[in-house]
Order: sequence, then structure tokens, then C-alpha cells
Amino acid sequence: MTANQAVEAAKKYIEELFPETANQIVRLEEIESPQRAGAWGVTLSITDPQTAENPNLASLLGLNRKRVKLVEIAHDSGALLAVKNKAA
Repeated sequence: MTANQAVEAAKKYIEELFPETANQIVRLEEIESPQRAGAWGVTLSITDPQTAENPNLASLLGLNRKRVKLVEIAHDSGALLAVKNKAA
């Protein structure tokens, strides 16, 4: 599995597990090589489109709804191993 395939798989798993992300912006934040742990570590941020348009105003109003997920994917099979919350 390549890095691009791991990112696409991570996005697919997030959309399947969290259907509400269909109307939100999902962005790649980080990717960790499988050489270290035998699995790809793909960090994705999920943001409401209105928050993304004006992040400073959203933050002032307490509407900053950015969520960050670490998705671990098996390097050999592409299987989902874990989804973890990370601090935004």
C-alpha cells in the first residue's frame, strides 16, 4: 500500500464510521510511515465548512468545531486497525 492509498483508505473509513462528515471538510494533517509500527498512521482533520471560511470569527464565537482523528491502517492488507481522537 502506498501513502496515497493509505490516505484514501483513511478518508473512506472516516466517512463510513462518521456519516456526518459527508458535509464537512476532511483534510490530511500528517502521515506516518509503516516502517515504524507496521501500520500507516494517517491524521485527518474534520471541519465544518462555515468554520473553515472564517476560523477567527468562529473561534471568537466558540464555534471552532475542528476534530482531529488518527486512523491506523495495516500496511499489508489496508484493514482498519484503529481510529483515535487527537487534540485539535
